[in-house]
Amino acid sequence: MKYIITLSLFLITFTSFAQKIKVSESDERIAGGKNPALVVSIFEADVEKVRSEWKSLMKDYKSKKVSMDDEVKADNCVITTINDNNSIDISAKIEKVSDTETKLTVAFNLGGAFLSSSMNKDKFNEAKRIVNEFAIKTTKDAIAGQLKAAEKVLD
Repeated sequence: MKYIITLSLFLITFTSFAQKIKVSESDERIAGGKNPALVVSIFEADVEKVRSEWKSLMKDYKSKKVSMDDEVKADNCVITTINDNNSIDISAKIEKVSDTETKLTVAFNLGGAFLSSSMNKDKFNEAKRIVNEFAIKTTKDAIAGQLKAAEKVLD
């Protein structure tokens, strides 16, 4: 019975917050100017959680330095599928849109030029995949946390 109640609560939560995670490209004010960037919405995760998870991801890409001011800036990241063996500087802006939505804007500086779909479709698609997977994982983790809290209340 407890299992059915938990499952029902999860399905109600999941369907009521069901949002489509879609990464789009646009020119945004990021990295000191108006640059090509990837934009995605992350659901049910607060700004600080998204900032922390993004910083962790940047460290996974061997960033020499990650600073967290208005933007999360990762210097000298190594993502060979995007820029061979050259380093990439990545800037991310994380903003609260609503109680349930956080907007993540990411710009990839390849060293003089920002990555865009018109520049190199394959590299752009890889960057888009990275941002999309991050958004899906972060949203799923946030919903799983809500589910655990709901299960605790049931106990």
